[in-house]
Amino acid sequence: MLCLLGYMALTLQSESAFFYGFAENKQTEISHNRSVLVSKIHVKNGQEIKKGDILLEVFDEEIDLRIEELEIEKSTVVVNSQSKIIEIRNKISQIQTSRNANIAELKSDILELEKEIALNKSLYEGLKTIQKNHENYRSPENVKLAYLKESLLNMEQTLEREVNEQKQYLTRIRKPGQLKSKSIDAELEHFKMREEHLSIYAPFDGLVGTISCKEGENISSYSSLLDLYKHNPTQVKGFVHESMILEVAVGDELEVASTLHPDIKVVGQVIGLGSRIVEIPERLRKMADFKTYGREVVIEIPADNRFLQKEKVLLNISNASSKKRSFGGLFSSMGGETRDFAKPKAKTD
Repeated sequence: MLCLLGYMALTLQSESAFFYGFAENKQTEISHNRSVLVSKIHVKNGQEIKKGDILLEVFDEEIDLRIEELEIEKSTVVVNSQSKIIEIRNKISQIQTSRNANIAELKSDILELEKEIALNKSLYEGLKTIQKNHENYRSPENVKLAYLKESLLNMEQTLEREVNEQKQYLTRIRKPGQLKSKSIDAELEHFKMREEHLSIYAPFDGLVGTISCKEGENISSYSSLLDLYKHNPTQVKGFVHESMILEVAVGDELEVASTLHPDIKVVGQVIGLGSRIVEIPERLRKMADFKTYGREVVIEIPADNRFLQKEKVLLNISNASSKKRSFGGLFSSMGGETRDFAKPKAKTD
């Protein structure tokens, strides 16, 4: 009897030292931290992609609106600045026209008066007495000529001063406009860079999973746009039977082999364990027709493998743990009562 039980225990233990799982890629969900409008989708479900490939073109209506507002503001600043510049230039032109007309008139009066004085001088040049007396005599014409020349000098100085004042004012009003325009340009560049970064690019080589959006659709912030997967599976998800949950711990190494091609094997490491007992999916049961329950196990495997996405694999824990189940554990897993055959069962009152 003991030999038979020992043989059954070893047989069932060797058969139970494995469980099934399926290889899968770690899913990378792509989303955006702002509400966006999907403009164009460049990929399809299952499409192979390379790092840096554009996946989606999206727009942020708030950014577009702000860019439009800034461009209008810049146009207004430029128009206002140009309008003031034109106004000042026109004023300078008016001053120059008005003053130059007065200057030209004064110059004409001075020229005529100088001719008249020269004529009078030529008339008394031969008369010594008059010429001698005339040396100390300031005629009204000479007085008027001096006055006109002084007026001409004052007018030219006034013209130069007024033109310089307007030019200085022109420089002063240009500077704030230029500063404002530069400030708007910097802000515009900032928002345009943000707009460029709105487009979604592939972060790694892989495959496109589920596309959760459509062209022309508004997507709220942090909502899924699409899923990406790497070419080769990097994880295995399995369910260890509830009778074996103590034989698997985080950090254990398991042998992972393909059920279709047993020669394809890798060594994986347990990185996660479920926190509750759940029903094992039919595909991963040892006997598909019987409902069994167990604990979810997540195993990390090297990316350099030949497994297919969602391929069923066998997980061998025989070498993962040095723990040995007792006969009592065996009977517990079979639903029977644990008994000690070495000692008779104690009587109870």
